[in-house]
Amino acid sequence: MSVEAYITIAVIAVAFVLFALDYFSVDHVAIGIIVSLVVTGVLSPAESVEGFSNRATITVAAMFVLGDALIKTGIIESVGPFISKLLSKGYRRSLLIMGTAVGGISAFVNNTPVVATSIPLISDGARNNNRAASKYLIPLSFGAMFGGTCTLIGTSTNLLVDGIARDNGLDGFSMFLFAPLGLVFFAVGLIYLFFFADQLLPEKSQLEDTEDHDVNDYLTEIKVVERLNEYKEGEESQDQALTLGQIFKLDDENIEIKQVWRDDSITKNPKSCFELESNDVLLVKGNLKHIKKILKNDKLKLSQTFSDRKFPEEETKIVEVVILPNSRLENEQINEVNFLESYESRLLGIRQRGKDRFKDLSEVTLKAGDILLLQTNRTGYQKIYKAERKRQAPFLSLSEIGIEQVKKKQLSVVGALITAAVLLASFDLVPIMTGALGAIFILVLSRIISMGQAYQAIDWKVIILLGGALSLGKAMSKSGLSEQIAALISENIAGNFGPMAVIAAIYITTSVFTEIMSNNAAAALLAPIAISVAQSLELDHVPFLLAVTFAGSASFMTPVGYQTNTMVYSAGSYSFSDFTKIGLPLNIIFWIIATLLIPVFYPFSV
Repeated sequence: MSVEAYITIAVIAVAFVLFALDYFSVDHVAIGIIVSLVVTGVLSPAESVEGFSNRATITVAAMFVLGDALIKTGIIESVGPFISKLLSKGYRRSLLIMGTAVGGISAFVNNTPVVATSIPLISDGARNNNRAASKYLIPLSFGAMFGGTCTLIGTSTNLLVDGIARDNGLDGFSMFLFAPLGLVFFAVGLIYLFFFADQLLPEKSQLEDTEDHDVNDYLTEIKVVERLNEYKEGEESQDQALTLGQIFKLDDENIEIKQVWRDDSITKNPKSCFELESNDVLLVKGNLKHIKKILKNDKLKLSQTFSDRKFPEEETKIVEVVILPNSRLENEQINEVNFLESYESRLLGIRQRGKDRFKDLSEVTLKAGDILLLQTNRTGYQKIYKAERKRQAPFLSLSEIGIEQVKKKQLSVVGALITAAVLLASFDLVPIMTGALGAIFILVLSRIISMGQAYQAIDWKVIILLGGALSLGKAMSKSGLSEQIAALISENIAGNFGPMAVIAAIYITTSVFTEIMSNNAAAALLAPIAISVAQSLELDHVPFLLAVTFAGSASFMTPVGYQTNTMVYSAGSYSFSDFTKIGLPLNIIFWIIATLLIPVFYPFSV
């Protein structure tokens, strides 16, 4: 084994650990891979950046733009009322329809924005039907993954492996080469969720609904529905109104009554002896847990909507927002983000990777998928609404702030261009890269998007990751490492058990790597090995590469293996084990199906 091969192994090992620890972002690790391979002499500077000119990288970037343009037409948000109605029709039925719809869109559009836009709609629909969002969000992510296995452009992994094959002088994949087995996965996945999701998924509350908040300085309005009275013994006919001090126990410093509104008059900083009357509205500041205990009195209620509020300058609302991938807030510390100035909102708590925090938040580093509990007023609410409607939105609310009206003219143009690009590629008239770039050119020319918006739509972390992953694959091929690993596989697995066993080994290895590190990085590592194995066995490379692509798109058992899983992790209040509980059996089922059916749909003979 050459020195370059040993160096490549060392770089892979370090990258593997860094991906698994999730301490550095994936693009940061990718840049480190490129630099390490150049500094150690494994790759030349020109070779190390060839991945950025690869047709797969360019196609992925173009599909980000087209997918974002389609989402911004309001196509998903416009079905909000339908989703709410759907969720009331029965859990299993709603899962089938939701999975089919999301998977169908994800087969042709990057699934990250599809899932991101769907999370608030599903969460709000579940809340309206008194169901936990945790029963729906993992199936939402899985449905998007099922759809992505059906076409060449369904996931970046498919395009990446296609690019690696072409770089090695082999035939790439056609648009619907994945469809026969992909549709089997799609159907089996939905059937699995239909029968087992309800039993395997937890029923957990949203961040704003949990009962163990320890939030101080919470500001809200409480209305006295009925007069609160106490009766003195022997004087039942003469009841006495209770005072603020008796109800709220102001002496324990958990509660501060700032103002009382009564008959269009306001009493500021009322004393503890102030007697309460029906229809009084109190502006209360204090510990949230303590306020919730007080509200167990059925004669008190929160003022839920802005129209009910009596203190316009202080009116408040709780909003949950999820940090989006590629958001400008991602990897920022909370103390560097001025929510009060930017959105007139105060950060009350955060749910990150399944854990809730309500204290010592200033040094928490924000990650994609984090849920922030914000308290805001009417002006801040409008600012949050405007931020969500920007081309590069930093977050999305987990409840509907407003249904985006579908832009029918733009939808028809964007839909027609995506369809044209897919059809041209399907009939081998124009490569998908060329078709996608041509569609972007027409969108800019017609002023549906600008070039600035196109650049903003691209998830540059994924692009940098693809460049780094391709350089790692290049190093494996150039150093001879992939050929040496392939020789071991051919001798010890294929020689004893046949090529079907090799398919099983490649699939399970890619699947395990995908759960720990990025799916694209896992595919870039295994694809050169799969090509070398096929060449050493003198068999067609397609079935071996498809084992890599399908496994790379089937990351079900951890919340960090696939970006959509990461996004629903906190939004659904899941724990790490929740993914393993429902995802591990599904991973095994897909592994068995792939091992048995890849040789059937994609024969080994050259």
